[in-house]
Amino acid sequence: MSARLLFGLGLAIFLRFPALGTAIYGTDVDPAYWTGSRSIGSGLTGTGQFLAQGFTIAWSITPEAGALRYTYTTTGYAPLSHLILELSSGCIGCRHSECIWDINVPHVEFRSDWGPGPGNPYFPPGATIYGVKFDDLHGYTISFLSDRNPVWGNFYAKKGTDGAWNLGLEPANRDSDNILYFIPRPDTYVIPEPGTLLLLGSGLLSVGLWRSRHRLV
Repeated sequence: MSARLLFGLGLAIFLRFPALGTAIYGTDVDPAYWTGSRSIGSGLTGTGQFLAQGFTIAWSITPEAGALRYTYTTTGYAPLSHLILELSSGCIGCRHSECIWDINVPHVEFRSDWGPGPGNPYFPPGATIYGVKFDDLHGYTISFLSDRNPVWGNFYAKKGTDGAWNLGLEPANRDSDNILYFIPRPDTYVIPEPGTLLLLGSGLLSVGLWRSRHRLV
């Protein structure tokens, strides 16, 4: 394969990663952040008992069966009545097996317009989530498999008459460069096969070599 093609592939990936000071939303999650958490006062906000009792959502993303296992665990004011997790547009309307599957929650619903209303108290005005609602939660953990790469996105949680959400869901914070305002969620883009990953890695190496050579000129 020509050096020019390798350079082009590497440059395409390079441009997907956010530069310092740019918006975090929708950008790739570095594997260093595939395990983490957000809490009230540290990336999350909410109302009523979510504030009084505290609330934390932790996640882990691990390779499993040729895909990724996404696991979200809530503590504090939990278990929840429901949780809405953002997905990219390519996941809405498709069958579970085409986006997420092996879900440990019995009732899920895909929609493109989750937002304010009686069922989602205090949902930030002017915001919507394009994603999946996990309903009738009887435990503290949501888990599923997906062949979609993780990017930074949004969620909303409800219990009783109160709500909690990440600060990036609020329209004023949509373009924030604060990583604490978002959580990882599945993207539209399918995880490359191992051979493709090797090719892309070579492309990134080509970018580095090209930049190094030009610095020396």
